[in-house]
Amino acid sequence: MSRCLKARLSSKGEVIYSDKVVSDVDILSEGNAESEGVLVLDKELIFYLASSAKDIKKALIEVSKGLSEISTSLDKLDNAGYLVGASGAVPGPPLLTLNINNINNIRGKIDDLKDALI
Repeated sequence: MSRCLKARLSSKGEVIYSDKVVSDVDILSEGNAESEGVLVLDKELIFYLASSAKDIKKALIEVSKGLSEISTSLDKLDNAGYLVGASGAVPGPPLLTLNINNINNIRGKIDDLKDALI
């Protein structure tokens, strides 16, 4: 019968359970950064699986921030008339409103996904 225990991986690559280092553990996760995960004990097998939810959440936060900055910058340029084909010296009306709204909608979906993690 398998047992799953909450554990963590230290920056030294050691699996820690209940503040004790567990030896002879196969680490089945990519990378070598600190993480939280699960220590699985199954007869003679002992292995550690990191949870990637926090890493994914951090990445989604950065993507959302980037989309927000892109949207804000495009909006400023569009409303200043720089992104349109102006006739003469008069800037044309904003043309990117739909595109900016699409970026903001995608950002909202990313934020929803981020909020659903952890």
